[in-house]
Amino acid sequence: MRILGIESSSLVASVAIVTDDVVTAEYTVHLKKTHSQTLLPMIDQMMGLLEMELDTVDAIAVSGGPGSFTGRRIGSATGKGLGLALNNPLIHVPTMDAIADNL
Repeated sequence: MRILGIESSSLVASVAIVTDDVVTAEYTVHLKKTHSQTLLPMIDQMMGLLEMELDTVDAIAVSGGPGSFTGRRIGSATGKGLGLALNNPLIHVPTMDAIADNL
């Protein structure tokens, strides 16, 4: 199973691809731009570097907070839009649980 992860609950934006519990790629940036300007280009560039098509993703995981409301909203909207376009399920990941599990 291949999962696209989106984390946007803080000032730092991250996207990752996890394939069968192994992190295949991770892209993290801390820029003075909003996540609405960075998330989709990050996903596109990461998929290009992996030479993968986005339609090979089986699910999309999005951080749910706590954190910046605007950042979480942008990440959720990005994940939901991609999920609807690709007909993939959206997985809610509580940020504190992810930190506790050292994800």
